Parts: sequence; structure tokens; C-alpha cells
Amino acid sequence: MIEEGLNGRTATLEHPWIEGRAGRPYLFPCCRSHAPLDLVIVYLGTNDLADRYNLSGADVADACASLVSVVRYADCGRDGTHPPVLLVCPPPILATGTEAAEYEGMAVRSRDLGRYFAQAAEEARAELLDLDGVVRYAEEDPIHLEADAHRALAEAVEARVRKLLPSPS
Repeated sequence: MIEEGLNGRTATLEHPWIEGRAGRPYLFPCCRSHAPLDLVIVYLGTNDLADRYNLSGADVADACASLVSVVRYADCGRDGTHPPVLLVCPPPILATGTEAAEYEGMAVRSRDLGRYFAQAAEEARAELLDLDGVVRYAEEDPIHLEADAHRALAEAVEARVRKLLPSPS
């Protein structure tokens, strides 16, 4: 397993004052440098909901699903194949805690992410793991997961990966 997380990363848009946060230009060389890959998991979308980007839930889902074509174009699977892509849909954001007002717009736009991600994943021919009902963001920090949520996330991803990949011989 190779983890390529970056704080503040979005699917396709650059942060207005912090360079290098867009996932799309990074994904192709990343896939090529780690090839061959058996599976690519894309878990993005929370940062894309920030007010500064002015994206709807549908826009966010489409941006994340657009990364599937980047993986396919990278020819990074085994024996010239394309690895399957698992899109992970972030859970809804709950505008709670001391900074609730800051996250209110994100919370509204996140409510229907599951529906939008399902449609986008189907169109992109990608697998989907919707985290709504699987994990919740922290009460005081509504865009980050606490330890128990990370554990639940890992268990959900592991279960899906086991279904997607054949057991090693």
C-alpha cells in the first residue's frame, strides 16, 4: 500500500495561495512512478467543498471522478492493464462546534455528495465507497476524522479492497 495524502489537496483546483494542492496534475506521474498498481483509491472531495472554490456537490463528484481517466491514461496496471479505481465519497459535513458558521456552506453542499458520487462513479466505470453512515467528522473539527473514525474508514476500505482484488496465491 502506498499512501499519497496531502493536507488541503483537492481533486482538480489549485489553492489560491498555497501551490501544489491540485490532485489532477500530480496523479499521472504518481501512478507512473509507482506502477504496476493493482488498485487506485481516490479519497478526495472534502477540501473541494470549501467556499473559496465555489463548487457544487455535483461539481466535486465530477472532479473526483475525472481522475479515473487519468489513472487509465497512465497505463499503470499490471501487464498493460488499467487498475480498478475506487472512489471514496466523503461523509457529510456537520456544521457543529465552535466554528460551525465557517463550515455551514460546506455542510449544505456535502448533503447530496453520495448521490452525485454514485452517478459520477457509474459514468466513469469506477467502484464507489460512500462514507455516509460509515464515518463521521469530528464534532469540533467538522472536516477531519478522529481516531475511531479512521479505524472505521480503514475497515470499510479493507472490506471493499478484498472484494475488488483477488486473494494472493
